[in-house]
Amino acid sequence: MKKMLCAIAAIMLVLIVAMCSALAETKMVNDHAGLYSADEITQMEEIITRIRTVYQMDAVVLTTNDVPDSNGNDEITVAWADTWYEDHGCGLGEDRSGILLIIDMTNRYNYISTAGLMIDYMSDNRIEAVLTAADEYLYSGEYGQAMIAELNQLEAFCAEGIEEGSFRYDEATGEILTAPYRKPTTTEGDWEYRLLEDGTAEIVKYTGKEDKLVIPDTLGEKTVTRIGDGAFGACSLTSVTIPGSVTSIGHFAFAACSLTSVTIPDSVQEMGVNPFAYCEELTDIWVSPEHSYFATISGVLYEKTKKKLVCYPYAFTTTSFEIPQGITAIGDWAFYSCSSLKSVTIPDSVTSIGHYAFFACDSLTDVTIPDSVTSIGEHAFHTMDDNWNYIPIPNLPLTVPRGSYAAQYCKDNNLKYTYPDANDWLFN
Repeated sequence: MKKMLCAIAAIMLVLIVAMCSALAETKMVNDHAGLYSADEITQMEEIITRIRTVYQMDAVVLTTNDVPDSNGNDEITVAWADTWYEDHGCGLGEDRSGILLIIDMTNRYNYISTAGLMIDYMSDNRIEAVLTAADEYLYSGEYGQAMIAELNQLEAFCAEGIEEGSFRYDEATGEILTAPYRKPTTTEGDWEYRLLEDGTAEIVKYTGKEDKLVIPDTLGEKTVTRIGDGAFGACSLTSVTIPGSVTSIGHFAFAACSLTSVTIPDSVQEMGVNPFAYCEELTDIWVSPEHSYFATISGVLYEKTKKKLVCYPYAFTTTSFEIPQGITAIGDWAFYSCSSLKSVTIPDSVTSIGHYAFFACDSLTDVTIPDSVTSIGEHAFHTMDDNWNYIPIPNLPLTVPRGSYAAQYCKDNNLKYTYPDANDWLFN
């Protein structure tokens, strides 16, 4: 068990370093040609999850023997890949932003197809660099390592942002229509920060060793308005004061810290994926009752406008929890690794359960999913074994209505399930 928890913590820290409200429904790794090991697929899924989560663009891996023989005409693979991307629902957002990385074994061809915003991120030179990163492995038949190298290079380019000169502009106003280039960061003492387009500052990383910290409201004479993704990840902080200038807190911003409690100032208007995931000592999140965007009920954090449960504190020791009636969404990673929980009651107001929502909640034995739920994210009820493989939470048969979305989800993901009336035969 200790080894497994360490593995889960390690994965969490990887996510912090790089770091979704909505991820693609398409399977991340489609190894139809059988080229990858289970461990390689897990590594790929971790990178793709970060890309989907942080940059809100899809990434899908495909190996196949199904492309027709091209007789040297690469355009056949190109057209086939583009059609596959469309037909399988790949991409995020209205413009289906994303990338398909394909190994065509019929024609021995390595190809990349991009769509939407990913087109702006991936210039021809960047696509060539991603493909080149795989060459040494492809030549030796190490297909899994080749794809991992490609994904690592892709993630690095996403982190750099769109290259200058690759923006799309409104011809009438000159306004940038695509995501802005990520400007270089500046260092001031223990703080690494980035200037935003509105002239304010985003904290990118805290490198200090303080256990009690007051976050400054200005850096470089610029007002601090955003705490970036993973900015305080794995810090030794036990206490932090967030200034009233901050309006946005990024994905996993304080994940794996030693915080025991945290106060969200009234200025905060948005948060990314569970900013306080895996904070092992966290027992209380406090929000003013006058807060316009967020609320806490018994220490659990909710987003008011979306009626979404954002964070169930890791260090709670209660064994059961009832989500309040009226909540419609359980956020991504909301209950991550809450090992004390044995039972969770989900009300019929809930319609969606996020990605990794109950991941590594290994003590769970009783969860009933109502018929109202029409969306469940990836690995929402999974954990990991000692070899870092995804497995269903061992002692959790989900109770689901017959014919429901949740029932089909269990079947599709090899999860144990039962029906509320499964034992009625005893009384007939």
